[in-house]
Amino acid sequence: MKNSCCQVTNRTQNMFCMLQMNEIKDIEVSYKGHIQNYNMLLDNFLKGIKPNYNNLSILLNMFREKLYNSIQSHGQLININVSKNIFVFGDIHGQFDDLLNWFDIVKLPSHKNEDKFLFLGDYVDRGDMDLEVILLLLLLKHMYPQKIFLLRGNHESFLQNSHYGFKDSCIKYYGTMNGLKIWKKFNQIFDSFPRSALINHKIFCVHGGISPYFLDDQFKSLASLKAYKDDKGIDKNGILTDLYWSDPRKQKVHWTSNPRGISFEFNEKAIDDFHAKFNTTLILRAHQMVDGIELFGDKLITVFSAPNYGKYKNRGAVIKMKKNLTYQVMYSR
Repeated sequence: MKNSCCQVTNRTQNMFCMLQMNEIKDIEVSYKGHIQNYNMLLDNFLKGIKPNYNNLSILLNMFREKLYNSIQSHGQLININVSKNIFVFGDIHGQFDDLLNWFDIVKLPSHKNEDKFLFLGDYVDRGDMDLEVILLLLLLKHMYPQKIFLLRGNHESFLQNSHYGFKDSCIKYYGTMNGLKIWKKFNQIFDSFPRSALINHKIFCVHGGISPYFLDDQFKSLASLKAYKDDKGIDKNGILTDLYWSDPRKQKVHWTSNPRGISFEFNEKAIDDFHAKFNTTLILRAHQMVDGIELFGDKLITVFSAPNYGKYKNRGAVIKMKKNLTYQVMYSR
């Protein structure tokens, strides 16, 4: 769903009221300046009033430092323990109004709410409001770091988002010089987004898919992904590239070259080998436009959360995963 602007609606006003009740506090940041009224900044943002260049620079510097410290700790794999529910989102691609619709359905995170939220990447590019999407998710990540989890998609790379809309969005709102600076800051933040997550030690979550390098003898466990700290989003052959580029495909051989021109396609036997080696039961991934979800056998699910994507009339979907690892699919038009 494409919108040229975010109008003030009852939904955005109600959302801000909910966020206020969820204990948003004014913060002061010493990154070459400070933000004195965080509530006002967020309120204006939800009304479609973007932060000015100086305030946005302060915010992005803060996000960058926090996320950099985080990835130095967990590398390219985060372990998520779910005690109640976790909502898993696929591609958003700049469809801000649809993201707000999803938060109407699943409700926003709060300090009292035990639910968690995992996003599988591709927040920017394609849609008209990618700047709004990524800013809202980063603000929520800052407010609820143990409840909001953001993985890196292939569009969270300067190689992609310099061509498919995000750089243009930054320039549109902040001018050529400042817009390019903002775009570079966002991509520095994306460098600290992890590429995979593991829910309750059993469900492997990723933007793209698995890699043949997982099955090498020297790759002993998924915890080996924690050793990967520095990630500049430069696509080369290797496990990091496969994590956000590879795709499942019905084929006889385990691995074939991907027609995207990068990474691999893998079959059900490759998935079986992955689960057998790492004692996992399911792969949740995004990366491909499907009608909400698509099952690949019974051990991999593709989820896509952007309804009416481009010229398509597809549904969007979010997966609600329970503590016992049973799940429910939620759809949106």
